[in-house]
Amino acid sequence: MHRAAVVLAAVFLFGAAFGPSATTKKLPSGVTSIVRPLSGSPVAAIELWFRAPSIGFDATPKPGLANLAALTVAASQPLTGTPLAVLVAEVGGRFSVNVYPQTIEISALVPATEAARVLRTMSGVYFTPVLNDDGRTRALAEVRTDTRLRDITQPSETLREALFETLFKSGPDHYSPVDSSTIMSLTLDDLRTFATRAFRASNATIVLTGSVDEQLADEAVAGRTDTSAPEPAADFSSIVSTVPQSVVRNGPVPGFGFAWTGPPIKDERAATALDFVADYLFDPDSGVVSRQLDDIDASIDAQYVTYYDPGVFYVEATGGQATAARAKIETALASMRKPLDKQSFEAARRLFEYHVMSDVSTPLALADNFGWYSLEGDAAYAPGADLDAGRYIASIHALTPDMVAETVAKYLTAAPPATAELQVQSK
Repeated sequence: MHRAAVVLAAVFLFGAAFGPSATTKKLPSGVTSIVRPLSGSPVAAIELWFRAPSIGFDATPKPGLANLAALTVAASQPLTGTPLAVLVAEVGGRFSVNVYPQTIEISALVPATEAARVLRTMSGVYFTPVLNDDGRTRALAEVRTDTRLRDITQPSETLREALFETLFKSGPDHYSPVDSSTIMSLTLDDLRTFATRAFRASNATIVLTGSVDEQLADEAVAGRTDTSAPEPAADFSSIVSTVPQSVVRNGPVPGFGFAWTGPPIKDERAATALDFVADYLFDPDSGVVSRQLDDIDASIDAQYVTYYDPGVFYVEATGGQATAARAKIETALASMRKPLDKQSFEAARRLFEYHVMSDVSTPLALADNFGWYSLEGDAAYAPGADLDAGRYIASIHALTPDMVAETVAKYLTAAPPATAELQVQSK
């Protein structure tokens, strides 16, 4: 499963209800649109997703290229009108750029009355990207600020990037999507070349959720046509390390993490089983291991990230007493090779289903959900596609204790994981 790091006001959660099922169609401009109404507050989530490697399309990796290019487009003065990031702020909305190893997400949460205007601007500035020196300067400053904040406040992300670096020996997954170590060397020409290929209408998926309807999608650069082919998912495959090594990073607190490769998205049963394991053992509130660490200065972060191929299961612990969690995590994972008893399993499966539904109960979370699964090649498997009889829900209902145990044995305990540690620098 993919859970974007977005925190929303609780008002969006309570009283929200799903409207009609999602509608997917190809627009005349070449872009794919996914529209899923969600009743509740009069807000709209508008997202543009592009399939592109974070390190660029060239043989020589350029870490941080996709992130800097996407931010530069948002900050640059377009041919007509206001820079996108400025416009979203002016209408009282929230704008963000999220770059992953193989995908780029441009996101805005805005008042529903401003949705059409923001969508026209967003699609216009990205499908016909303008990048200038002023926008690049602003983007560079934003990246540097974000890097400083992440280094201080988000040790789990530092660990996660280290885990991916050692789990994959090459390709986009080997590098941090927001790497800032060499971005000063990226020229405006580098950014423009990347943007021209990545930010095409035919390579884009527009996701609209919240107080929206199908007609809103027609506001996306009507009249323009792009008949080129989208970037294929298989082209950006990263090479898995034969024997992952352990890496050490500096951080504000101690920590460690493990990571394993998992099944591709097309193996829906196995992917759902690993989602279940992450939830059952490591959910912050109800996880078996999380509850054992209530009195310990350690935070657990674990997830199965559903990718085109392969997926990644990781678990991390950070905090002053993180090392005390290590044995509990290893014991808990090993115990999952044995099937849970029927009563415990059914209770855990029902709680997992509730958590899945909760994770897609806001407009922005639902849009993130559709965008991610669509670009990884299986939009119909997205948990938010149908919470009554969709393929993800069907996979949850098909879980059995034996099947979960077999999946754990195959992917999480058959071979040593990649490992990473955080150490606090002595002063």
